[in-house]
Amino acid sequence: MSERVVFYVNGLPRLLTSLVLAREHYGECEKHVILLRQYGYRYEPLLDEAREVFDGVHDLHMGLKRYSHSDQFLSTYLRPFFTLRRQISPGTDLVLFGLRSPAQKFLVRRTRAFGGRVHVYAESLATDRYFARESDTQTWRRIARRFMHRAFEYQHDYERFFLPCKEIYSDSPHFSKLAEYPAISNSPAFARYVAQLTEGFGLEGLPPFECVFLGQPLSGMDKVLTVPEEQDLLRSILGDRQVLVLPHPNERPDEDKYTCLPRAHVLRASLPSELIMHVLKPRETHTYSSTAGLAHALAQPDSMNHFHPVSTARYALLKRYGTHVSNIVLHDEHIHATESSSLS
Repeated sequence: MSERVVFYVNGLPRLLTSLVLAREHYGECEKHVILLRQYGYRYEPLLDEAREVFDGVHDLHMGLKRYSHSDQFLSTYLRPFFTLRRQISPGTDLVLFGLRSPAQKFLVRRTRAFGGRVHVYAESLATDRYFARESDTQTWRRIARRFMHRAFEYQHDYERFFLPCKEIYSDSPHFSKLAEYPAISNSPAFARYVAQLTEGFGLEGLPPFECVFLGQPLSGMDKVLTVPEEQDLLRSILGDRQVLVLPHPNERPDEDKYTCLPRAHVLRASLPSELIMHVLKPRETHTYSSTAGLAHALAQPDSMNHFHPVSTARYALLKRYGTHVSNIVLHDEHIHATESSSLS
């Protein structure tokens, strides 16, 4: 273990995870956390705890980016990242929760250049882009990946990549570096932080819901479906069942697409769905392909968790999970479109 470790955090759930990891897995070394100030991320509910656990809490302000090909290229080769440079010194270890953004790629290169180790914790269902990317059919993409790999390839230069179920990538050339994601949700510290974050939201006073639907912005920001198409999909999945709906943070309240469900209770709380699920512990969940649904399946083995993916790529990933996680039920009747591949 190094004498110094830096956590790079994007979002409140990752800060919560970082607090637990720092307390229980990274010993007595000097600990720092970099908080990405982007997408309206709010860290205030856990800032006092972060200042208690970490020796330094540092803000990184970055404009809203969708990580286009041009942004990947310009940021990788021309952006100096002065704020990040100051945080990585010789012998510093790094903890990440993904490898996609230019900042994350920069941190990997700089940490390795100074002899530090890199640990990646990825609980998301987006990990296929790292390990099971489809081959490029366009010549310019193959050229870009070969000659500008710093911008357009994922850096697998890490010691450990922690996944909820590493066996789904048993045929990956990087399998030897994969490890099982620690059982964060079973930690007393995790339970304490969740209780603190959910206090005052009245979750315990909700009527009992055996079924929870985890929403995603298919007809909103993602623009995969129109609103009428998604409403048809919701009726097909849930019908007139009594259900608690937890919308995705990117679903706008004015969309009002859940009016098609006559017995739905829509809970719009400024809390991550994972935290609400940890408190409610529903016996049954439905979702298109929400990471929160997978997290619940892994944390609550007695629950049944139904996935209704609308893309062939996400269906393939969930099918691999389904061979190892017994309480996942996968439906294929709603596959709508294939996820487009990208350089990064």
